[in-house]
Amino acid sequence: MLSMYGVGEISGTQLMAELGNVRRFHNHGATIAFSGVDVEVNESGSYQRESNPAFKRGSPHLRKTLFQIVEVLQ
Repeated sequence: MLSMYGVGEISGTQLMAELGNVRRFHNHGATIAFSGVDVEVNESGSYQRESNPAFKRGSPHLRKTLFQIVEVLQ
């Protein structure tokens, strides 16, 4: 975790504490769903919504940590 750009000792520790054993997630989609940053799909027939909100389920602490890491990347 610490080798990723934007992840320091504190945010790396927070990520590891919130995720726990990453082997319990069978694919990256399960990890995204657990963190609550997956996007809601809203379409019917040929209609597709332009902007879809995130689900906001899962760990709010993990979402906050991910948000702080992404802020460094901007």
